[in-house]
Amino acid sequence: MKKLFVFLSIFGIPALIYSQKILVSETMQIKGADGYEIIGKLKDRYLLYKSSFDGKDEIKGYDEKLKLRWTKELEYDHKRAQLVNISANKNDFTVIYKYQAKGKNTLKAHKYDPGANLIDSITIYSYKVNFFETELEIVQSEDKSKLLICYIENQKQVKAISFDAENMSVLWSCAFTPEGLAFQRDFAQVLVSDKGEMYFILGRDNRKHKREEHSYDIYVGNEESARKKINYFSLPMMEKLTFDITFTYDNLNNKLIAGGLYSEKTKTKSHGYFYLNISPTNPEKFTLTFEPFDDEFVSTFLKKKVEASRGLNEAVVQEIILRRDGGILMVGEQAVQSERQTVGAGSLGGGLGHIYYDYYYDDLFVISIHPDGKTHWKTILHKKQYSYDDEAAYSSYFLLKTPKSLKFIFNDEVKYENTVSEYVLKGDGSFDRNSILNTKNKKMRLLFRKGLQVASNEYIVPNEFRNKLSLVSIKN
Repeated sequence: MKKLFVFLSIFGIPALIYSQKILVSETMQIKGADGYEIIGKLKDRYLLYKSSFDGKDEIKGYDEKLKLRWTKELEYDHKRAQLVNISANKNDFTVIYKYQAKGKNTLKAHKYDPGANLIDSITIYSYKVNFFETELEIVQSEDKSKLLICYIENQKQVKAISFDAENMSVLWSCAFTPEGLAFQRDFAQVLVSDKGEMYFILGRDNRKHKREEHSYDIYVGNEESARKKINYFSLPMMEKLTFDITFTYDNLNNKLIAGGLYSEKTKTKSHGYFYLNISPTNPEKFTLTFEPFDDEFVSTFLKKKVEASRGLNEAVVQEIILRRDGGILMVGEQAVQSERQTVGAGSLGGGLGHIYYDYYYDDLFVISIHPDGKTHWKTILHKKQYSYDDEAAYSSYFLLKTPKSLKFIFNDEVKYENTVSEYVLKGDGSFDRNSILNTKNKKMRLLFRKGLQVASNEYIVPNEFRNKLSLVSIKN
């Protein structure tokens, strides 16, 4: 097998030589209505959740060679129960489901061991049915021990529950009503820390004629605020408009961090990037810096000579990677969806035909930013992916994060015979590009966007090929 040499100075780890090992499970038939999710690797067992149109929820267990050993159906307390979340740590996994009975919605959690045996159960919340509420929003903490469950009732009141999945207990719950809430317009993100604290974030007045008033309202939920009154603070965006933004919580430095793209007068394109660093316990002191794009960066990213003032109208922030010093790596991607329509035969010789959706997922950019907001370096990773009518399932990338490397893994092209490649990013922003495997005659189409890292040197990727599903383990 090909030997790969990796060095990433950010993490201070010397270069290592390692080989690549690929395992593929047996295939199973899937239908369009079937759903699935890779749960993880628990005590050398690979677990997969699979649902079917008839309402059956199953857990499939694979051994260390990815051979299917057993299948178990999940049993709930009500026949019309609906699974809403499944999360795992190293030793067990937790299923959260809801059902409606006798005028009440009940939310429950079941904990299972690596053999999918039920080991604990708890009712998280039971409340009267309200037909004017949003779907449950559930997020997991970085260490996977806490879950934050929230929903909007009557389009104005936020209800939140902090749940300790490790100890199967409700830490706190609260309800609060943000002033002038328009959920579809204002909601930005919700986060939960490793301690179970909530950060519910609303973007306010992100419109051209309200540019001077644009801000982010951040509501902080914890045991103390649940007993008293919810705390919140507002962060002004210095008369800039937000083109795109991603928040994350830095549990090491106890800071709320964000990175994004901004525009000066219109939201149709971004003119630069920004970095935010704020302490929730002292929100008056924060770091917020803006950096305009330069001509060379824009021209390289768009693959044509243009001025930076033209901006980027096709780039989105895909994720924020925390540095140990409080800085970040901001990852952006050129992502475009377009619509086209064919002309069909009609009574007069013409008419509306089929509508196709084209997806273009091209270059990535990575920008390293110091905790004081100054740019460390920025680089562009070239790729070119096109597909249509597949919701871009086989496009974009998978990020493998280890103390030894930072890898962006992706399909070179979205087709049945394809090469899978990776960029190995170095600490100074330089990179190497390697070919990992060729799928020719292997009946493989890998969905890297659904991949899951299960160890420091291993990740699992689903393989969907002509209505058949298998799991692929790639280990370095």
